[in-house]
Amino acid sequence: MNGKQNHFKTGITCFGSSIIRVAPDFASLTIEVGVVDKKPKIAFSKTRETARKLNEFLQTWEKVDSRSSNISLREEQEHIGGSWKHVGYRASIRFHIVIKDINKVEEMLSGAVETGADRITSFMFGTSLLKEHRALARRNAVEAAIEKARNYCVAANVELGEVIRIEDVNPDFTSPYRESHVHNESTDLPESSQAIDPGSIAVNGAVQVTFKIVNKDGQGAT
Repeated sequence: MNGKQNHFKTGITCFGSSIIRVAPDFASLTIEVGVVDKKPKIAFSKTRETARKLNEFLQTWEKVDSRSSNISLREEQEHIGGSWKHVGYRASIRFHIVIKDINKVEEMLSGAVETGADRITSFMFGTSLLKEHRALARRNAVEAAIEKARNYCVAANVELGEVIRIEDVNPDFTSPYRESHVHNESTDLPESSQAIDPGSIAVNGAVQVTFKIVNKDGQGAT
């Protein structure tokens, strides 16, 4: 075999991850209206009336989508005198709401509570560009893995060869030790050295990449 041709040795596998922090552009929440009464019929009637008023309130808002559930009924108990006591029946209707103008979240939510919503069961901010941000995070994760592999090869006095395997990794289930090599899109500083916008959304990507290793002098096993 030609002595100038590169000879491949065993490979190197490196993990890379990426964090992109983006501003949210919508809020998603679930609220509930409900009434407790000793008689289910009355609980149903009052709950439907409150839900009607809340639905009318929501319809007055632009950039707000809402869907309501069917009415449900369950026994309501209270802890009285050291034991649980039956106090009636709670009829309830849930509303799932998406607010596309996050500057209006506080005002809309306050109005919903004043209209009759008595429970907030979930609340989160999101981004409508999640797919695009996640794709970038995954590309950055590959770059982070390549950077780490090159560093190892410099220390070992070998050259980094071509990629022979890429494994997608769920960033939510990575081990803590793997997080030592992270590509942070927002800044060149380590994440621990910067202030993080508490309202931002973290979009993560993680990958494990295997490369060939090439002898620098072209000498090795044939």
